[in-house]
Amino acid sequence: MRVLTRDEALALVAERRDDIAACADANPFASPEWIEHYLREVVPAGASLLLAEAPDRAFMLLERTTRGEACAVANYYTSLYSPISASPAAADSVAALLADAARARPRISVLRLAPLSAEAADTAALDTALRANGWSARRYFCFGNWHLDCEGLSMDDYVRQLPSQTRNTLQRKGRKFRDAGGRLAIYTAPSDVQVAIPEVASFPLQLIPIAWLNQPFLSGFRAAEAETPVGAVASYLSENAKVVEVLPALSVQTPLGAAPPVSGPLYVVDVQEAMPEVASPPLQVIPTAWLNQPFESGARAAAAEMPVGAVASNLSGSDDDAELPA
Repeated sequence: MRVLTRDEALALVAERRDDIAACADANPFASPEWIEHYLREVVPAGASLLLAEAPDRAFMLLERTTRGEACAVANYYTSLYSPISASPAAADSVAALLADAARARPRISVLRLAPLSAEAADTAALDTALRANGWSARRYFCFGNWHLDCEGLSMDDYVRQLPSQTRNTLQRKGRKFRDAGGRLAIYTAPSDVQVAIPEVASFPLQLIPIAWLNQPFLSGFRAAEAETPVGAVASYLSENAKVVEVLPALSVQTPLGAAPPVSGPLYVVDVQEAMPEVASPPLQVIPTAWLNQPFESGARAAAAEMPVGAVASNLSGSDDDAELPA
């Protein structure tokens, strides 16, 4: 048994591609395309693979998972595993392959080969060859694939063999589907993908009307409903146009029109006083008794004048500047 890297295993599959394809008619998961895809996408780049070979060019590829264990090149996406690749005679090839695999003991003490077909001839030959080469073989349930043999079976015959409750459910749901305008179509050509999955307008999950509070002061109703585009957005790009982008620009472009003036009144100085001065009467008038007045005093001749505006100044422009100290 040889040890291969992932790249060496891929090279082996490419070299024996025709032989593998000739023996993979009964199992699509044993085709060279599936094995190559599995090796590239699932098997780690640094993984070790084991190759058991027979004189008739048959081989069995295994993946070394943990120390002392090897498993089939398959996972839960593989519905059926065929242990023999490029085998003209299954029984003889299986015996030769297991004899080669037995040489890997004790380095490899466990082989996990799944999922296998319980009725396949190579599975029975595998069980016999394992026991003949000193392995302890044990079968266990992996999973089951339910299938329906549809050869010569019409849809009406299939429905008639269903339970009455299932038939009534089909009729009731079918009526409801047709009443709602439903239509069932099966598309198989790649060119019909766009027809099978049409683009539809997307509507919000919840319509939230916006009050005029958030609208301009002068506003009205819309003339019509806004058009909701469906599909790709139209583009102004023309395949015939030759556009060469040059940065920075080679010339200065003058605007087509003047910029609009700044809104609002012009700023004029000294048009109106922002905060005119007014007389400030006291909050409460308190008459003062003669107790706090000079000894000889009388009533005021008139009410004191309340000045409004700036206080007059005695400063004259012709006076000499004051000298300090005075």
